[in-house]
Amino acid sequence: MKWHYSSNTEEVLSELQKHLPESILPSLTLTQKYHAGQKRIQETQLVHIYRVLLSAILEFKITDASTLKALCMHDLLEDTDISEQEILSVCNTDTLNIIQWVTSESDEIDTKNFLVKIRKSPPKAQIVKLIDRLDNCRSMHAIRDNHADFVQSYAQKTIDFFLPIAENIDENLYNKLKLEVES
Repeated sequence: MKWHYSSNTEEVLSELQKHLPESILPSLTLTQKYHAGQKRIQETQLVHIYRVLLSAILEFKITDASTLKALCMHDLLEDTDISEQEILSVCNTDTLNIIQWVTSESDEIDTKNFLVKIRKSPPKAQIVKLIDRLDNCRSMHAIRDNHADFVQSYAQKTIDFFLPIAENIDENLYNKLKLEVES
């Protein structure tokens, strides 16, 4: 099923509610609590989370609860003051481990150590990071005129580092990510 990419939080949430498994709702509620009011360059943090989940469910047919919960909560440790214990209140250690793998331990997201960590991470963590990266690349189109250097650097890191991982993990994900960085 194809869905319309949007930066409208309410529109994307409405579409997500049609497809999100009920077992993911506690994770979504926790994510909404901690990301409420957070902004990215052009949009809310929550719309990014909603799109990542929709992409996983509709484009990549992901049904594994641990992976979906990790996608839902992938930025919590990095961008909020949530504790790991609170995350564990809505998921198991498998999900928390995925989130830990995709969490940068520094202020700079794409440090060499973080990239090596992603390369060594389990496949579920790589999928979470790649779907996150895909949505980030899609959102770059809206900011490329005002942030050209950042967008170019982000695209180059995606080509150099994330595309090879995607090629080994999922052909569909690889093709979509490659299309985004080449357009």
